[in-house]
Amino acid sequence: MDGSLYAMDQLFGFLANYNAKLRNGYFSYTNNNKEIFRVANALKPGTFDTDTSSHAILLVADLNDVDDAILTVNLMLDFATQFSENFHASICDGNRLPLTKQMISHIR
Repeated sequence: MDGSLYAMDQLFGFLANYNAKLRNGYFSYTNNNKEIFRVANALKPGTFDTDTSSHAILLVADLNDVDDAILTVNLMLDFATQFSENFHASICDGNRLPLTKQMISHIR
């Protein structure tokens, strides 16, 4: 929320520990080689590399293409929660407004 840039080495390390794979400039979280959701740079150009700087990431999924949409949303919320705790970040909606714990519980 304050615009501080993430340290890319820490971001890449966190995503690697979360078993996300870097593909075409974004990270993909998969199960049995099927993509569940992506982690992308929320700033232009939307991709990550070692020279990238960003203060915002986004999580996206095609809920029509996953085996279990409810599980996918829960996995994304779990990821967002862990990320926010590790990077002192806020979980926001599509308008970049912070989500309250009550709203996150309601989404679940």
